Amino acid sequence: MDRCRGNQSGFTMGELLVTLSISAIAMTMALDGLLYMGRSMSTVDRGSTAMDEASLLNEYLATLLMSTGGGTIRPWAALWVEDDFDGDGTDRLTFAELSNVNLQCSILRVSGDLVTIDDSDGCCLTEDFENRQVIMMTGSTDSQGHWESRLVTDVDLQRCTAETEPGQAEVIDRSPPSDTLWQDGPFAVVYVRSIWVDTETEQLMVAEDYDFDGEVETRILADRVVDFQVALGYDVPPWDWQVTDTGDENDEWLYNALDDEMGRKGLAGVRRTDLRLVRFGLTVGAPVNGPSDTGYAQLLNGPPRRRSGWVFRTSLGTTSMRNHDIMR
Repeated sequence: MDRCRGNQSGFTMGELLVTLSISAIAMTMALDGLLYMGRSMSTVDRGSTAMDEASLLNEYLATLLMSTGGGTIRPWAALWVEDDFDGDGTDRLTFAELSNVNLQCSILRVSGDLVTIDDSDGCCLTEDFENRQVIMMTGSTDSQGHWESRLVTDVDLQRCTAETEPGQAEVIDRSPPSDTLWQDGPFAVVYVRSIWVDTETEQLMVAEDYDFDGEVETRILADRVVDFQVALGYDVPPWDWQVTDTGDENDEWLYNALDDEMGRKGLAGVRRTDLRLVRFGLTVGAPVNGPSDTGYAQLLNGPPRRRSGWVFRTSLGTTSMRNHDIMR
C-alpha cells in the first residue's frame, strides 16, 4: 500500500491553490492589458477624428477668408476680430466678401443715413440693392481711409438714393470725421459672415443673411468646438513687406499674445490699412472612455483648455487676402 502511494503523481491541495492563484493573476493582468489597449486605441481613434474635423474647418475658413473684400472693397475694410468677445476667451470674426461686380456704385454724397449715388452716367442703383448688406468707403480725397458697414432698407431709383441703417458688420466700422469724405468712394453689396463659438453648447456658429431678406440668420457649422482664436498680422510702418512674429506683444501681430493692443509696443504707429495676414485656429474635442485622459490645448492668446475624459486637437492656419497686391 505504501509503495502504491509513493508512485502516485499530481498536485497537493496547497500546490493546486498556488497554481490557481497564479493563473488568476495572469488572467487579470492580461485582461487589464487588453482593456488598456482598447482605451488607448479608442483615444487614438477619437483624437484622429477630432483632428480631421479641426483640419476641415480650418480649410473651410481659409477658403472664405481668401475672398475677403473684392472689387473696390479692400480686405482691411471688410474684416475685424473681437478678441474675447464673450468673456470666455474665444473670439468672434466678422468679414465681408463682394457679392457681385455689377452691384458696385460710386457715392455722390452722404447725409446721415441717406446715400446719394453718382448718376452722371445713369443711376447705378437697382432693386437688387434693397435689403442687402453693403460696405461704403471714402473717396480719394481721404488720405487715411475710412469705411462703414450698412444695410440698405430702401432705394429710390428716380432720385438715385439709398436709405441705410447700421449693417451686420458695423464692428469693422472706421467712420470718417466728415461726410464730405465719402464722395467718389465705393458703395458695394457684400456677403457678411460672423463666426464664433457658442461656449454654452460648444458649437461653431455663423450668422449671415443667406436669403437676402435683410434679416440675419444664425446656423450651426460644427459641434464639439471648444475654442476659436484669430490674430491679425500687420506690416507696421516703415514697411518692409514682412510681418514679424515673435509670439509676444513686441511683434506685428494683434491678438497672438497676451496684452496685445493696437498702437502699442510692436504695433506702435500701425494703421488699419496695414493689415496683411489673418491667422486663425480651432480646438475640437471628443469624449473618450478613459476618465484618466485629460484634454489640453491652447491657441494664440486664448486661455488653456483642459477637460478630463476628453481629447483636444487643434488646427492653426494663416492666409493673406488675394484681391489686392499687398505683399511683394
